Amino acid sequence: MIMMNGNESDADDEDVVCEPCGNEMTERISRDKGDKCVKRMLDPKLPTGEEVEDHYRFHIPYRNWCPICVQAKGRDLDHNPSDRDRKVSEYSFDYCFPGDEFGYKLTALVGKERLSKNWMATAVPHKGSSGRFAVDKCLEFMDEMGDRESRVIVKNDQEPAMKFLIDDLVKSREDGRTILEESPAKSSGSNGVVERGVESVEGQVRAIFLGFQERLGKRVDSRQRVVTFIPEYAAYLMNRLEEGKDGKVGYERVKGKKCTVLGLEFGEKLLYKVKPKDKLEKINARWEYGIFVGIRKRSNEVWVAIRDNIIAVRAVRRIPLEKRWCEDCVTWVDRVPWNRYKDAIDADGELPEGIPAEEVRQEEGIGNRPMVIQTKNTAPRDFYIKKEDAEKHGYTRGCGGCSSWFKGLGRQPHTEACRERFRGLMREGAKVKNTEIRKREFEEKEVERKKRKDERKEEKKRKHEEEKNVDDAEPRSTSSSSNQGIKRDRENNGDENEGNIDIGQVEVLIDEWACEIQKLVEEGNDEDDETTQAWDDVHGGNLPAEEVRKARYEEIDYMQNRGIWHLTPLKECWEKTGKAPVSVRWVDTNKGGIDREKMIDIRCRLVARDFKGGDKDRDDLFAATPPLEAKRMLLSRAATGRRDGRRRKIMFIDAKKAHLNPKCDKDVYIELPEEAGCPEGMCGKLDFWLYGFRPAANAWENFYSAKFESCGFERGISCGVVFYHKERDISVAVHGDDFTLCALEMDLFWIRDLMKSWFEIKVRGILGPDEKDDKEIVILGRIVRWTEAGITYEADPKHRRMVLEYFGLDGNSKSLGFNG
Repeated sequence: MIMMNGNESDADDEDVVCEPCGNEMTERISRDKGDKCVKRMLDPKLPTGEEVEDHYRFHIPYRNWCPICVQAKGRDLDHNPSDRDRKVSEYSFDYCFPGDEFGYKLTALVGKERLSKNWMATAVPHKGSSGRFAVDKCLEFMDEMGDRESRVIVKNDQEPAMKFLIDDLVKSREDGRTILEESPAKSSGSNGVVERGVESVEGQVRAIFLGFQERLGKRVDSRQRVVTFIPEYAAYLMNRLEEGKDGKVGYERVKGKKCTVLGLEFGEKLLYKVKPKDKLEKINARWEYGIFVGIRKRSNEVWVAIRDNIIAVRAVRRIPLEKRWCEDCVTWVDRVPWNRYKDAIDADGELPEGIPAEEVRQEEGIGNRPMVIQTKNTAPRDFYIKKEDAEKHGYTRGCGGCSSWFKGLGRQPHTEACRERFRGLMREGAKVKNTEIRKREFEEKEVERKKRKDERKEEKKRKHEEEKNVDDAEPRSTSSSSNQGIKRDRENNGDENEGNIDIGQVEVLIDEWACEIQKLVEEGNDEDDETTQAWDDVHGGNLPAEEVRKARYEEIDYMQNRGIWHLTPLKECWEKTGKAPVSVRWVDTNKGGIDREKMIDIRCRLVARDFKGGDKDRDDLFAATPPLEAKRMLLSRAATGRRDGRRRKIMFIDAKKAHLNPKCDKDVYIELPEEAGCPEGMCGKLDFWLYGFRPAANAWENFYSAKFESCGFERGISCGVVFYHKERDISVAVHGDDFTLCALEMDLFWIRDLMKSWFEIKVRGILGPDEKDDKEIVILGRIVRWTEAGITYEADPKHRRMVLEYFGLDGNSKSLGFNG
């Protein structure tokens, strides 16, 4: 019995429900539908002293009176749905990113309507507002739910990318028809309607993708265009096949009727009925092959992928199972759900101009791409709208291009209304005037060309009549007549075929180019190798080709003897990674020091082309480098001396082939260079890392750091590449593969011998006060000298020379005794 407002109420009128909130309990008191729902928090009761002692041993189970348990295990309040009747549709949207093990992620927009529990999912170019595709899909979803003109609630989680999308969605609907609600920031549970559903959508996408791969009997790269159609079809199936607690599917709750689903599998090859373009077209095929990629929900038409297009058809037929699954199921789908803008292959925008003439087979791993061949003189492009123009004249509301600029996103096409607005604002500018002049000149040329074409047709017709009369009067040889006729046709049709491609002429040109290239190659091979020069990739300038060739073969011999890679079939690379091996290149340089012109020391290094230039803010890509002050501090310690009177010395050590020392614990494959003599159909699988790979520098840093720490060195906190051995008083600073060490001579020899056991090293020198010690060395381009007065540190002579040349200073310039 519960007391409310001073009166007793029967238990039948209200129900006390206790539901768990994490490990805490919250009490819910539900009254009649007209009353409010009060959520009462239970007060924690203090336990006895004995209970406290027992609990503090393990802190199990959770106790709400224990501050340790609350701090360590306390959870947010539960997000139980309200029991009130909802009459306004509530839409929630969120992004999900199903990806593969290689880091590629498909961006999918997921939405759910709370009352009918219907789902929407579609692949999008990227997060945020980009063009109209994502907004149109959301509006299409609302239209499908019957809320095109109704008042709806749209809920989001305050993520910036989602807020941009919601803002465009609100602007696309009538004012006052969209009510916005925001869940608490960084609280995914408050937007749990869509958060929990994202897992269901991802699971269905995963199921379709894995089933598609199993049918094909091979691995499918998740970057293929066909994969972008899976999310929308997954949501379609969930709305029509998943039953709720009421025994109905989402479609039935909205439409009030049963639904039917075609028994087709995603990605299968089938026959579709062709709509004839002409009623008289009766001899051509009525059914053609295509790939099933989804259903058009408004009309229940079938989306079918054919070469260079996605079409909606009414009638389809399955084909035998043996022919249903093949490579065409992947290669024929060369479009994405959104249109492809010609300047950005995968951006949201207009269709590309031109005629997709043929598929050009690229290198293995790149895939097929359409080649656009212009067969006519195209009209000049319209004037170019720049971001500066939008900032000067203002952005156009409702334009995808202006919206993308305003939000700091990539360039997108402008609408016709936006273009007309800017044309009126910039009509007096040179940009618009020049465009109008070019269009007018183009139209005049087209009229003139059409006129000449008609005249040539009349002339050709007249000559043909004359020749016919001559042939009737004086018969001639068939062969001669035919040849002359062909010659006349070529002469007469020269202008008419302007812009068209003559395959024969193209073949002749290709043969001529091939002969020229072969001639150049033969001439190059006849030259003396001693006079041929290679290029220094680091410092610039020419290098002797013979020395470079020898250095490259020495590098390959070293790598093969070390077992940097082992040969493996190219097929294994595709099966495990889904892409081609990483290409490599040679980096040749002269390591002769300051006076490189006189001293030749060629170093050739095989480098992988793993970096694409788009990676930023990645801690795992690069190894740390110490500040220059770390080197100078070691010099200062050596110059100062110890308290016991003994002098420290400086040792400079280079690690040979530094990045080749850490083991490669991943499946990484490379194309081997010509010098390696790799058989056809094979590639190299790395057993040790190679220069140029993303993790190589970081792996090298972790490798030598673990070695130093294992023998008693402490690693620097603010800089992770300086080390100190407290017992032996050894200081170390590492700059890539250059090690600078400061300690007593005996301790320097101790760490030198240890480093020899870790990897190959080269001791460049030891600076010290003794006669046997070196007195001068170059480190990072700086000249360090040990003198009786102390240690001098001279700047890089090359930089000094460049500064003097820049300011025009020479030996005749007046010097200063002090700065400035």
